Amino acid sequence: MINLRCTQKLFKRLKIEPEEADELATGALGDWYADLISTAAGELILLVNERSLLSVAIPVQNTQSLIPMFRIRVANLLAMIHIPLGIIEREVMNLNEIRYGKILNKTIIGSLNMLTWAYQAKAESVRGSTGISLSDFELEMSAMVCDQLGNQLPSDVAKSLLLGFYL
Repeated sequence: MINLRCTQKLFKRLKIEPEEADELATGALGDWYADLISTAAGELILLVNERSLLSVAIPVQNTQSLIPMFRIRVANLLAMIHIPLGIIEREVMNLNEIRYGKILNKTIIGSLNMLTWAYQAKAESVRGSTGISLSDFELEMSAMVCDQLGNQLPSDVAKSLLLGFYL
């Protein structure tokens, strides 16, 4: 189980109300935060992991299948950063039950804003070309040094959390 902590803008788009999401997440990565962002390539739902700052993006036209797409995007990114398949499967199982809650950690807003800008800049830079690979960009963002992580990479923090939790 995880808490998906959404901005008010995303709650309105999804047409859902926040729940009491006070339970601790059961997976190694913990809670995720989500926002609705506009890019030159279209609107995306940007999801950022609270503990590692890994990010995945889902095109808005997939909101009807948001949770299955979220699980697929997370599994894909974890595979790209070389997490063993058994650990990916166990972590993704924790994404089967999701509670939609309000944002609690205000510092994550800064990370959401920074990543929003990065996704918008990337979409603008590939405008008119063959398009943008969300997978490639998610991998690129996982290798970006983050001040909030003590100058560590999100991918390294995620590996440490996952291996420490499941091994």
